[in-house]
Amino acid sequence: MKAKIVNEDLGNAVVKKCKGLKFELSLEELASISPQICKSLNEEFRVKRVSEVGKVENERKFNSDE
Repeated sequence: MKAKIVNEDLGNAVVKKCKGLKFELSLEELASISPQICKSLNEEFRVKRVSEVGKVENERKFNSDE
């Protein structure tokens, strides 16, 4: 659910400024400011799985040689 007064462009500008500034807040304080900031932080710091493309390509070449 979104408030009608929320402007996503302004929210994105605030997030961009926050990432460029040095200030001291707890994660709890920062996450409680705005759901958009909380979502942005979660996306930024979430550990993502990345497959090793080189390994996959080598396995394909090995299997095609057989």
